[in-house]
Amino acid sequence: GNGYATEAAAGALADAWLHSEVQRILAYTTADNYRSQRVIARLGLRREPELDFVSAKGWRGLTWVADRPNGRS
Repeated sequence: GNGYATEAAAGALADAWLHSEVQRILAYTTADNYRSQRVIARLGLRREPELDFVSAKGWRGLTWVADRPNGRS
C-alpha cells in the first residue's frame, strides 16, 4: 500500500494519548487480516494473546495493546 492506513492510525493513536487520560488502548483484528496486523505492529502495539476472543459469529479476534507512553498523563 501507500502507508495511508498506518499514517491515519498513528494520528488517531497520538490524538487519543493527547486528548484522553486512558492508560491503555486496545486494537482488534481477525486472525486472517495480515495487512491490519502489520499496521498495528508498525504502530508499536504488542500482541496480548490472553485477550483474544471468538465473536458471536464465530470469527477469531486477535488483541493488541498500546500502553500510555512514559511521561504523559
